[in-house]
Amino acid sequence: MDILMALLVPVAAFFVGALFVFIPSRLLWNTFALLSSINPTSISVPAGAPAIFSLATVLKTGRHFLQALAAPATLLLLALAVWYFFSALWSPRATGALTTGVAVLGVVAAAALSAAACDGDPRALIRRMMIVLAPLAILQSLATIIFRVNPAIEDSYFRSEFFHLLLGDDAAFLFTTRTNNVTDPEKAGGLLFVNGNRASMVMAVWALMYLAMWFQRRAAWTLFMAAVCMGGALATSSKTAIVLAIIVPVIFFLLPWVVAGARSPLSVLLGLVLMGGFAFLTVRLADYLPQALTGAEQSAEDRANFANAAAGYFSEQPFFGLGFGGWEAAWAQDAHSFGMRPDLPPHNFVIAGWANAGVIAVALFFAVIAVLVFQYLKLMREADSSRQARAFSMQLGAIAWMVAHATFDNTDFYGVPNTIPVFAILVTQAGILLRQQKLRAEERSVATSEARPRLRKS
Repeated sequence: MDILMALLVPVAAFFVGALFVFIPSRLLWNTFALLSSINPTSISVPAGAPAIFSLATVLKTGRHFLQALAAPATLLLLALAVWYFFSALWSPRATGALTTGVAVLGVVAAAALSAAACDGDPRALIRRMMIVLAPLAILQSLATIIFRVNPAIEDSYFRSEFFHLLLGDDAAFLFTTRTNNVTDPEKAGGLLFVNGNRASMVMAVWALMYLAMWFQRRAAWTLFMAAVCMGGALATSSKTAIVLAIIVPVIFFLLPWVVAGARSPLSVLLGLVLMGGFAFLTVRLADYLPQALTGAEQSAEDRANFANAAAGYFSEQPFFGLGFGGWEAAWAQDAHSFGMRPDLPPHNFVIAGWANAGVIAVALFFAVIAVLVFQYLKLMREADSSRQARAFSMQLGAIAWMVAHATFDNTDFYGVPNTIPVFAILVTQAGILLRQQKLRAEERSVATSEARPRLRKS
């Protein structure tokens, strides 16, 4: 029955989406962006409400959906979704494979919806989306700061009807069977989260998107939004957020100079090396922040235990992995030998991806990431101004934050449902702007070749 529901719900959404044909694409996109950013888990459907909503827009997006599949990143995401479906064949929990595949299809559908809504100008759509999300971002960020300063207010919120209406069972069982880290007085998750680490990632991604807008337009309110959102991210007391907040803005502020300097393949290579340096510094900086990163040593030890356990499982099932549900069963048996809880996920997207669907899934992860890095480095290199190049760099920084966070937490390389609108529109923007650049280059080439005979005659 669970497998049937996992298949029928997205199919039903596709047909219900016929009603969306009469709704303007921009309104659909803004509605999706707001719904996904809130991500009300009280709406219990397979793969989550945001993914089902975006899939329901496929009939509306039509040719844009087909065009999205021609772009490298979205084509790789489609391949990942198909592979997840295929992994149901060897998964102990086949519904997990199906719902995760549907969720990734939802990302592809969201990219197609953003392409339909942007009308060839993704930068304008990003601005409109971040304006729509601004009230939510302010409320979430300020609530996180207030809850961190006064845990009594946070506790009152946890027991409110609104909290239960928004987050359903995650709220109802927060103090019993679904405990999470926001119950720790040293942590906070704001209005939308029961996990402070996830909350920090979402607010940091918003902050970088607003910072990108500031570099484009120099509007003071966007800089204010960036500061408030980053303040909210730090108020969660997430150790990952503290480290990344020091490194990411600096690295991605400097990156355009490296990439655009020589306008050569060597400069792009230097940019990639800088990205690698960012990842290395993220890990090493933790050694020099012992007071701010209380518990970091224990967290690192826990991650090492997950890696050691995964190495043992890998030797048994190297190619296909354990299948969805396989990690849970294996870890439940071995957790006691590491002195850890038996119900923990691996807190690393590479380990989780391999455990769920094998090496093909992990290869597709890195292929998507590599394509996006290459595309945004190219956009930076070809940008018509240093301000625009720095805006692209901060947007790449938002993607890098999602990936880096997923290396240390239980999230995906595209973040969580709340960050899918940002990830999807950034995928769309890269594809559209690079196509436009290519067309302009071809037009210039044709114009130049037509002008040469006239010059000879004269």
